[in-house]
Amino acid sequence: MSTVFGDPVGLLQDPEDVLRIEQQRYVQRVQEEREARLHIREVCQTAWNTFFAEDGLQCSQLVQSLAVVDTVPPPSVTDLISSVDGLVEGTEMHGPGALAFTTWYADTNQLRTRSIPSVLSVLPSAASRAYPKYESCTPSLQNIKYIGDQRVLTFISYADEDGFQKLIPKFARCHRWFAWQTGWVDVDVKLAVINTYLHLQATNVETMQIERYWPRSLPPTAALPDLITTLRRRDLPHWASDALHVCRQDRPVAGTDGYMFYAWSGLKYPPIRVDTSPMESKDNETMHDEAHKSCGNDCFVEHSFSDFVILIFASTLGVNTNQSSEHATLGHPKHCCFNMKIQLERLAHSSVRVGSFGLGAFAQDPISRSTLIGQYVAEIVPITQNTKYDDLDKIHQLVNDYRGLNYAFNIENQSYVLDAASVGNITRCLNDPMDPEKANVAADTLYVDMEPKIVFIAGMYTPIYCWCAFTDISAAKKIKAREELLLSYGEDYWKKENSEDEGSNPDV
Repeated sequence: MSTVFGDPVGLLQDPEDVLRIEQQRYVQRVQEEREARLHIREVCQTAWNTFFAEDGLQCSQLVQSLAVVDTVPPPSVTDLISSVDGLVEGTEMHGPGALAFTTWYADTNQLRTRSIPSVLSVLPSAASRAYPKYESCTPSLQNIKYIGDQRVLTFISYADEDGFQKLIPKFARCHRWFAWQTGWVDVDVKLAVINTYLHLQATNVETMQIERYWPRSLPPTAALPDLITTLRRRDLPHWASDALHVCRQDRPVAGTDGYMFYAWSGLKYPPIRVDTSPMESKDNETMHDEAHKSCGNDCFVEHSFSDFVILIFASTLGVNTNQSSEHATLGHPKHCCFNMKIQLERLAHSSVRVGSFGLGAFAQDPISRSTLIGQYVAEIVPITQNTKYDDLDKIHQLVNDYRGLNYAFNIENQSYVLDAASVGNITRCLNDPMDPEKANVAADTLYVDMEPKIVFIAGMYTPIYCWCAFTDISAAKKIKAREELLLSYGEDYWKKENSEDEGSNPDV
């Protein structure tokens, strides 16, 4: 009897045997599918419970580590010296209004307690230590793009306040959706989903099975790239099972088309393609022209040496137009583009303290004229181009007016607004002296990497086309150490409603 692949030909031709084999295979497939569903469900439950158990443990440890802040300041040297006569022996208990410390003398085997009366008889008011308007501001070193949909109404914690009730109809009428609907995914859910996916991969579950039996109540696995790219909105926790805590780096994974990304938080990203969008096609001439563009209209090379290719010229000479020389020594500070101070963060030292109006920015060290104070860091809020949603551009301003905040900068010929109401840096605290003659800081726009930046410069100046982009014509004295940095907001700012509120110049 002939055989095919080791099986008798007659056996394969028997209808009963064929039906029996198909039934066995069907039962086997059903059993495998049931086991896969149960396994995926079990892994999801385990990962979910593990995540929130660790999250709760971290929260409890953090709460337990908190200590009551001592509102009594430490004693000064004068207080310590004057209290020498008040030495007493023993371990006498002292009242809460006194500062005391005990010293053991080995030669006499005695404990001596020094008691010092409290320097403050009355605690200062909370208003002098905190400023409520700044509590919700997120510090940042660079501008943050607003990635939300302006058609979606975000949750407002103070929406139930009486003063805001009359604004709700106008506020909500401009939106189509609400942020607390079920379609929005919490960050913790994203982390749990990614961790579940990693556990399933570790147990050699095929990707097709994961996608087929994935719980419908969770974000689909196809949305993992979006979940990963949006995780940067919040600091990621350290998982207890992670053994590797290194900076982001790409490592190839055998048998996959992607890469395993190790995040700085220690959370391992799954081997999926994070960016699958096609790149724009450009010819060599277009790329060459873009690479040799200047920073902007203030580029001194383009104004004075327009015949030179900017990139080549800047890398070989880059000389000062006022003191140019064919034999200039390369690398000298005067030959460098002054716009690089922003990129290199070569800024004047400043700090935030209680100022003339709430919090203010102060110089830590003496600041010379024309010194870069800093860049105006804020949230980049796009201006809607759709006429149907023109009112959406007013939503941020509506909320900020209710909060008494106005930190919006409008850059000319730009499709966005810089709003530092929720995101900012020290420059957010620049106060208006109410007298333009007393202002020691001025604002203007610089182009850095072909992008407009709002910067603040020490001293009054007038922008011109020269290499440094600014020339100090007021002969103002340099800013002293611990002197408050003051910026004139302009007349238009104070003509608006709520003119008593703080903020920044609305236009550049």
